Amino acid sequence: SMPRRRSLATPLICALIAGIVVFTTGRNAKHLSANISVKGKMGIKFNQGCQTRKDVRARSSLFGNDFSNIFTGIGLLGNYDNIGESYVLRPKSTPKSIVLFIGGAFVGAAPQQWYRYLMEQVADAGHVVVASPYQLDFNYTEIAQTLDNEQNKVVSILKQEYGELPIIGMGHSCGSLLQLILSSQSESESLPRAANVLISYNNKPVKDAIPAFEELVTPAALRLTSPSGADGPVLRSTIRQIQDRLKDAEALGSTGLFPPIYNNEILPFLKQTLSPLDQLPGLFERIANGVSDFSPTTLQILDGARAGYKIPKTLLVKFNDDSIDETEKIGSVLRAIDSSVETLQIEGTHVTPCIQDFLFETPLDVLRPPMLQNVRDETRKSLLAETKDLAGRILKFIDMSLDDNIVYVESTVTTPPPDLTPRVVGGQT
Repeated sequence: SMPRRRSLATPLICALIAGIVVFTTGRNAKHLSANISVKGKMGIKFNQGCQTRKDVRARSSLFGNDFSNIFTGIGLLGNYDNIGESYVLRPKSTPKSIVLFIGGAFVGAAPQQWYRYLMEQVADAGHVVVASPYQLDFNYTEIAQTLDNEQNKVVSILKQEYGELPIIGMGHSCGSLLQLILSSQSESESLPRAANVLISYNNKPVKDAIPAFEELVTPAALRLTSPSGADGPVLRSTIRQIQDRLKDAEALGSTGLFPPIYNNEILPFLKQTLSPLDQLPGLFERIANGVSDFSPTTLQILDGARAGYKIPKTLLVKFNDDSIDETEKIGSVLRAIDSSVETLQIEGTHVTPCIQDFLFETPLDVLRPPMLQNVRDETRKSLLAETKDLAGRILKFIDMSLDDNIVYVESTVTTPPPDLTPRVVGGQT
């Protein structure tokens, strides 16, 4: 029965997160020694240390913080600042630009997690990265307007801190489409971009984007959104159960059984990573109610780009193994309107921008033979190779675009003519 399943869920989640705690607390602590003393029946006091304070600083420098207690946090959530609804990564050096990033469908609801590695590469190269989440909907215009309002607020705040900086638009998949819509509006409606980076652009109609949409998806939407009992529609009931399990996990945080990292990072990480699921009920309900395509349509978006796209430089990125990519289609439109467009085709798939660095260090590293350590390092390097290459190509394009922009600005400055009036020097002219 349902109560029986619920009673089993909490200890299972407890065991799962306990494993995550043990695994993640060693992410950056090869030489960590933990002394644990039991305090009473319901609590555990964690009293851990490292060989030296210098070791702590050296290891924690990867996360930009000086941790004296590794169980408080290891940077699992990244070094983001929250401004409004957006997540902001700041470079350690003087920033060159502000990069406005929009993720793809579904995962765009949590770009700070699903695109973390890519965005950290961009920020480490000297750019302020602003990742604005959004909820997927069939009305692209409303999504774009919401994102534009959010980005304007964030950029306004960043300008107070950094002054005027060039704006770079960057998007992946549906995020590229939204960047195109924003960039096709007048400057009074949207922030002007010095350049755009559109990765895996996709603008297919629903019937082409989702296989067997009419034959399978629509009937499934009707079944999943129809009341099926006391708990209501199946889909909303399922999402609600997941949310209830997360609440159970939160309750565990108040028992004292786990170190601070549990509440500080692990629970927020789980919530952020699972947050894209919240979009499913609303989308399926719209399909069940007869919505069958996006608005504006594919042709209307392309017509809007022909009429209003005025971005000086655009990089279009296409991966070799990407069956839903439509880079060539948007490339032909942008080139026809005299826009400077560069197309880049590289190794990878549609999800390459979402690849993450998950082979981090654990407490077991000290027990692993050097040969296995080398295997792990090589595997990690291989898994990240295509995403790292993507970041490097993007950064090269951005730097060249910014250099061209500086040359253009300098060329508009009027230089006064030289003063040719004779001067008397030592009695001679």
